[in-house]
Amino acid sequence: MQLTNDTVFLSEDAPYLRPFICNGRFEDARVMLVGINPAMPIYPANIEAEEYLGLISDYDKFICYYVDSRKKANKKDVSRTRQGIASFTDWVSLLLGTPVIEANVYSYPTATVKELKQADVVVRNRSRELFFKVFVESNATVAVFHSAKAFRDFFELLEQKNIEYEGLNGFNRSCFEWKIETLEKMSPILKVMLPGKDVLVFAMRHLMYYGESGASFEPIRNKLKQFF
Repeated sequence: MQLTNDTVFLSEDAPYLRPFICNGRFEDARVMLVGINPAMPIYPANIEAEEYLGLISDYDKFICYYVDSRKKANKKDVSRTRQGIASFTDWVSLLLGTPVIEANVYSYPTATVKELKQADVVVRNRSRELFFKVFVESNATVAVFHSAKAFRDFFELLEQKNIEYEGLNGFNRSCFEWKIETLEKMSPILKVMLPGKDVLVFAMRHLMYYGESGASFEPIRNKLKQFF
C-alpha cells in the first residue's frame, strides 16, 4: 500500500495518522490485528512527514522509537497492550511464517480512548476511512479485532458502507453488542465479502490482558489455528 505525506498529515498541530505497521512486507501479510486507535501520538513538531513515513514503514525502527519515547516520559519500556500485541503477533508469525498487519479502526492516535471520543468528528471519520482503505487493499484473509469497541465500530462501518457480510456461528445484527467474552467464544463471527477476497473476522478480548504467554487466550488461539 502506497503511503504519502497527504495520507498521514492533518495539520501542524495534530498528530500524524498511523494507517498501520507491519513486521514484514505489507503485501505478504495474511492476518490483520485490529485495535481501537494508536496510543502514541507523533506530531509534525517531533519529526518531518517524510521521516514519519519511513518510521512507520520500518517495524523495528518504529518499536525502537516507541520504547525511546516511553523512556523519555519515564514510563516502562512497553505498555501492557504493546506487550500483548507483540506476543500475539510473534505467535501468529511463527505459526504462519508470514507478517501481521497491526491496524486500528481509527488511525488517529490519542493517549486515551476518552481523548479519541473528544476529537473532531471529521478527523475521526477520516481516520476510519483510512483504516478501511488498509482493510480493503491488504491481502489479509483473517482479521482479529481485540476489544468490544474495535469490533462494534468496525461492524457499524460495514453497515454504513453496505458491505456484504455473512454471520457465522449464530451471529446476527442483534449480537454485535454482546459481551466480548461471548463474541470470542462464538468466533469466527463474520465473513466479509470484498472484491477479490473474503475476510474471516474474529473478535477477542483486549490484548492488554494477553501477557507474555497468552495462556488465557488459548481457546481463541486454537480456533485461529484451524483457519490458518
